[in-house]
Amino acid sequence: KPSVCMTWNGNKFKTFDGVTYKSELVCSHTMVQDIVDGTFNIILRACPFESIQPCPHALEVFIQNEQFSFESDGERVKMFSTKKEFSIPVQISGLKVTRSGMDVRIVIEQIPLTIIWDSKVM
Repeated sequence: KPSVCMTWNGNKFKTFDGVTYKSELVCSHTMVQDIVDGTFNIILRACPFESIQPCPHALEVFIQNEQFSFESDGERVKMFSTKKEFSIPVQISGLKVTRSGMDVRIVIEQIPLTIIWDSKVM
């Protein structure tokens, strides 16, 4: 059945079962993954714990045997794989990526799973 998980403000998380947590967003967090077949994994990457330098948050999407990374510098969103950089909008390997302002919409078509990332630098 359809459900939603989310994170916002760099310190709040809401799980699929509706429970809300407050914790600083540091290091990496698995937002959702397929633990049965291992077909996808969504990871939100943040600055290392007690980092002195600010760093952009990044979103990593693992689908089948491919990895796609999304990074933002506050003005531009970059999408790339281990092989090359892609221009948004793009549709590749069952992944459809569009953008409206700083919001990035990532659709994994065969699941179906939709990720909306505001791509703000924290």
